[in-house]
Amino acid sequence: HDFTMMVTNNKSLTVLTAKVVSVVKTGTTTGTFTTLTAHGLTTGDLIVYYGNSNVAASAFPNLTTATAVTVLTPTTFTVAAIGTAATVTGY
Repeated sequence: HDFTMMVTNNKSLTVLTAKVVSVVKTGTTTGTFTTLTAHGLTTGDLIVYYGNSNVAASAFPNLTTATAVTVLTPTTFTVAAIGTAATVTGY
């Protein structure tokens, strides 16, 4: 028996194409992400995030569960809960 599966992406999904150049937390679990170019996100969009230079639990562990963002500017957004409360920067 042959098995064929067709898969498509939902056209309404936002795809982050901007490179994250830094993430900063200042004593909280909220990470402020800065991108090299406009990220194209809107507040409430969900992201997953992998590959920070500092993936310690107190810093920026991988976000394997889709997590909502709050957009601040075309090149910055925040994630309310990434890692534990700390003052740290990652790249």
